[in-house]
Amino acid sequence: MDLIIIGLLAYPTDQAADTFALDGAWTVETQFATPTGPEPAGIRLDYHAAEVRMVLAGEGSVRVRAADGTETTLDVTGTPRSYEIARTDSVQAGVVTVDVDPGVEVYSFTFG
Repeated sequence: MDLIIIGLLAYPTDQAADTFALDGAWTVETQFATPTGPEPAGIRLDYHAAEVRMVLAGEGSVRVRAADGTETTLDVTGTPRSYEIARTDSVQAGVVTVDVDPGVEVYSFTFG
């Protein structure tokens, strides 16, 4: 059964380490989540890793914003595949914010 989140979610003011939070309207399926409605929705990820990847599918763009303000746009098309969203030389704490277009399916984060 699908779980549909109705209404707008907002990022918490105090997000725990090694967690993610959603912003905007999302539909959460068994294996993936996708923005609901015409506007992009956000994910904020607080992590400890040297590399962070997202498994994405569908059609649209994903904008990744690092804590320093650096922004990268990923063009997503097709079946699920892994996209790099952050990389450093060693394991570090970090926060990224990801804006996901409607039509993009977010499956998971992976860490290295």
